[in-house]
Amino acid sequence: VEPAAPTGGGTAGSPVKVYLHGFKTKASGTSTTYAVAPDVLSTYLDSSKWTLSTPGQAGIFSTYLSGAGMDSALGFAVTPTTGSAMTLTFKVKAGYRLNILSFSFYNRTTATNWGTGVTTGYKNWLMTINGLQVGADTMNREFTMVSTGTRIVENPANGLMGTVTVVLNFSNSFDKTGTLRIDSFTLNGYVEQIPDTGHDPVTTTDGKGYRYKFNGKEEDLETSTQDYGMRIYDPRLGKFLSEDPLFKEYPWFTPYQFGSNNPITCIDLDGLEGLVATGSSQPFSNNSRPIGMVLSPQDANRIAYVTAVAAFKLAFSEPLAKKLIDNYAYGNGKKYILNKNETVAAKVAPTGIGGITTNSKTNFNSLIANAKKGSTITLPDGYSIEGAATEAGTLGRFTIKLSGTITFDKEDASKWVFEGVMQFWDQYDFETQKEPEGGLKRSEWGDYQTDFARKHLPGKAFEVLSEEIQVKQTSEDTVIDWFKGKKADGKSNRVPNEVANNPGGG
Repeated sequence: VEPAAPTGGGTAGSPVKVYLHGFKTKASGTSTTYAVAPDVLSTYLDSSKWTLSTPGQAGIFSTYLSGAGMDSALGFAVTPTTGSAMTLTFKVKAGYRLNILSFSFYNRTTATNWGTGVTTGYKNWLMTINGLQVGADTMNREFTMVSTGTRIVENPANGLMGTVTVVLNFSNSFDKTGTLRIDSFTLNGYVEQIPDTGHDPVTTTDGKGYRYKFNGKEEDLETSTQDYGMRIYDPRLGKFLSEDPLFKEYPWFTPYQFGSNNPITCIDLDGLEGLVATGSSQPFSNNSRPIGMVLSPQDANRIAYVTAVAAFKLAFSEPLAKKLIDNYAYGNGKKYILNKNETVAAKVAPTGIGGITTNSKTNFNSLIANAKKGSTITLPDGYSIEGAATEAGTLGRFTIKLSGTITFDKEDASKWVFEGVMQFWDQYDFETQKEPEGGLKRSEWGDYQTDFARKHLPGKAFEVLSEEIQVKQTSEDTVIDWFKGKKADGKSNRVPNEVANNPGGG
């Protein structure tokens, strides 16, 4: 029988904040460690300590003012190009195990010179828990601290016992003279009491050890292989000896996948699918042969949900695509605002105010058809053109909203200058919209992914908006100035040949 959930420890269905550090106590200014107690530490955890590593440089922890509503931040003032790391260690008390489901923290590095694209501070962060990557993204390089938002861990961090090691790795600095700071570092999850099995570990009388391995499959001592039912596994090679019979239905997995491409946290049930080995229950068996793990209905539902989301994310390599999928799955319809870096990362096909489709160009030409010399036209409310993001899994076909004025030359009405605001907008869902005549077409692969996600990916639709961007274009330009120097070279599954053949517009 599973023991009751520890008081205040949270559950899989109702996780709690198990760790929060606001770094309100000033760092000594001479040390690479920071052992001040956190603001929130679960009753079942102990011994919090932060350690700084700046290879080749004498970095020390410093305290910075963190901004409105925040007391202070912990950081350092040296950024070696070889990278740096802030490591948090704490202990899970004996008799308990910790499951971390999500995390967040505020961060800021030295601001970027947007003219040159150079920052002396780090550009990227990557976080691991006990060596397993759970998240990665670009650093915030604005003047104020910005939160990562609540991030679901990319890989399960379950069943943590003893010392837990969380590492924030920082990379890609221009030189060593930058600064970096973090604040409100938060871990969310739940604690379980380890059940008492009531017996000692299984041994054999022949001195050869237990023949059922971690995955619950009996080893054939003559061939050193393990029969999984649907496939034979050779642990000496570290792979199955045949392809997954279902690999054509799951193109994001390798044909020789083990445990749904997640061998660290999953056992392989039968050679076809992975099952998360939580360790919370004893293996169940068929004729005394272990074949799986018993899970509570709550855990089973959560694992099925998380596995479906993680599997779909594997089809995409870029962080933005993964973050949008996470927001669809876990954001409950919350609006997503693209920051400057994410807006660029979507790799939108360059366009002018006249657009890249027949429909957009027709509308623009009608708008300026009767313009007189020296006149000014204000774009009508709701004016927009179609846009195409070439980075797979991001915006696909979307709307570019425009507002502002077009001023015509006093001597030649064919010459004009547009000045105004541009904003990207999209409804992120997997509902197939009818493709309008003269509009953008989606590829067959894009149609397949959309249809698959609509059937199998759980989640809720939400709005995606970029920040408002001040833009300008003259009649001599083929594209709006924001697009100059930005390449639309993402891995595409939605952009039509029309975009490649007509990159400009206007």
